[in-house]
Amino acid sequence: CKKDEKEKFDITGFWEMTNYIENGVNYTNNFGVFDADIAADGTAELTQEIGNSGYEYSYTYTLNADQTTLALTGVTEQTYDVNTGGDTSPLNDYASHSSTYSVSNFTNNTITLTLVSTTTSGLSSQVITLGK
Repeated sequence: CKKDEKEKFDITGFWEMTNYIENGVNYTNNFGVFDADIAADGTAELTQEIGNSGYEYSYTYTLNADQTTLALTGVTEQTYDVNTGGDTSPLNDYASHSSTYSVSNFTNNTITLTLVSTTTSGLSSQVITLGK
């Protein structure tokens, strides 16, 4: 009898946020842009735009072998003006930052991430759904 194995999906590529809940509040409609560019080399860049403020976060990620846990580490952050594209802050390095998410609803076109643990102050819960 062969053990049923979970189908594996490719996390790499360009994903757009379709749902974002933080600390119990749905902020989905607050973002003009919220996307993730996930590379095969284990790096990811998250871009968020709220009004005239833009934020770019760079991470190193690890997706475990059974695709149930995603860990983000080594965060850097840069803010920019959405209208000009110009940087508005020095690059902030949060090398010791980490967040771990449980992965669900993962297909080739969608993924839902639910926060399990984080070093981010003030963040107690987060659910992010991304689609290709």
